[in-house]
Amino acid sequence: MKMQIKKMLALLVTAACFQLSVHAAPKHDNRYTPPFTYWLQTTWENTYMDDYTYIEYKSFRVLYSTSLPYNVTISYNLVYQDTNGGDSNDEYITTGLQGTSSTYLGYYQTYYQDLNQNYLATLDLILNYVQ
Repeated sequence: MKMQIKKMLALLVTAACFQLSVHAAPKHDNRYTPPFTYWLQTTWENTYMDDYTYIEYKSFRVLYSTSLPYNVTISYNLVYQDTNGGDSNDEYITTGLQGTSSTYLGYYQTYYQDLNQNYLATLDLILNYVQ
């Protein structure tokens, strides 16, 4: 009888540990699908314009279908291109905090055109993953 109780207790502890591991925040895994949906919100913020110059500013935010059940890792790229060949594509990592329904990624100049200098520059934000 004591042996059966010990086995039952060991089984109960194992089951409890398994249940806890299911609810823990996942490690970075490209196969993982979070228990919520997310999307990138782009908001036009401002425009400057004169006879020769046009500039746009936008802000970016990740929205979640529900409050985050745990802290998440957010990966995104800022892709910059200009007519002088100053192109870049840099990855950034930030954290979305448990309990929040969105994460602010920043305010950026996303378009710049100067007709006097025959110059054009664009910046775009690409959301890679949230997990």
